[in-house]
Amino acid sequence: MCISARVWCGRAVLGGIAASALACGIPVGRTRVPVVRVTAGPFESGISTNGTIEPVNPQILRARVAAFVEAVNVVEGGAVKRDEPLVILDAAEHRAELARAREEVAKAENDLRLDEESASSGDRARIAADLKKAAADVAQLRRDHDALARLVAAQSATSAELEQTDLALARAEAARDALANQLRDQLPDLAATSDIHRLTLQRTREALRVAEARVAAASIRAPIDGTIYSLPVRAGTRVDVGTVIAEIADLGSVQLRAFVDVAELASIRTGQPVEVTWAAVPGRRWMGRTERLPKTITSRGDRRVGEVICSVANDDQQLLPNLDVDVRVRLQEKPQALLVPRRAVQSDRNGRYVFAVRDGVLHRVPVEIEGANPSAYAIRSGVREGDTLALPTTTELRDGLRVEAASDAD
Repeated sequence: MCISARVWCGRAVLGGIAASALACGIPVGRTRVPVVRVTAGPFESGISTNGTIEPVNPQILRARVAAFVEAVNVVEGGAVKRDEPLVILDAAEHRAELARAREEVAKAENDLRLDEESASSGDRARIAADLKKAAADVAQLRRDHDALARLVAAQSATSAELEQTDLALARAEAARDALANQLRDQLPDLAATSDIHRLTLQRTREALRVAEARVAAASIRAPIDGTIYSLPVRAGTRVDVGTVIAEIADLGSVQLRAFVDVAELASIRTGQPVEVTWAAVPGRRWMGRTERLPKTITSRGDRRVGEVICSVANDDQQLLPNLDVDVRVRLQEKPQALLVPRRAVQSDRNGRYVFAVRDGVLHRVPVEIEGANPSAYAIRSGVREGDTLALPTTTELRDGLRVEAASDAD
């Protein structure tokens, strides 16, 4: 009697539960799961990171002489034209050095001129003229000898004629050598003096060129049309050789050094679009492209990164050298793709898959991914637009599970 009562009570309770479930609209034996639909639309994936703006071909102007800064004619951030004077150094000391160098050159030229005039006077001039004539006679007789030798070989002249020419050549050479010896005997001291004066003139002319270069270096001019983005000197300060005076570049096009984490470097290719933003200018975006991939890995704080070089258009010249900016490298861009929230895609050793809801039953469907961004996957195959997919829940999803679909917002 007691057992029958219990059975009846149990059936009554189960019947009550079933009736309650039906009243709530939940089919008995089904699991309620959140779902989403496969949609179609534009898709973009990329890498977000940070970077630094750099000039493309910076011109770094350094002091070539040690001096005080006399005047600064430009301001930092100003536009300049090629050959425009930027900074003037005090060149009084170098101008005095230049005047002394010019005097020494004039003296050396005068001393050499006097030597040459002495060499051309009196017997020395006559001997030098005779020596020049004798050398010309020797040259002519050698040409005659060579011509006769060819004629004798061709049997167009006699050996006697060639012997006479040989004798005349020997006499001419003897006369030339005698005159040369006579000239050397008369001019040994003059020749040595002239050599000394020539060396002195060469040395003073070199010193003059150096002095002229130092005076010219006191006026520092723009080598190109561009913008002065660094001007560390001020009037009245002293600069040493090698001190940076100014840095100039054409900022209409700048270079971006983007720091990409090692885990994401494999996705970077040359020619990919790059988007640059700067927190100080909300809503403004500068566009560019990747140009050079890194050849090594460097450390930046606790990050291991590759430095990707990008070109960036900077027509308004708001992006300044050494500026830290935010960067997004677009890896993939499709006007139309099948989109699935990342939460709906699972994976195991067999690959990625989703659970499609069809007629209230879950079906495990393998999918092929063609791209990813932080919120969605672009699906190449496995699902169609409008398909309903189950999202993970506290209940383990499995193939064949009977479910009741609920919107993701429920």
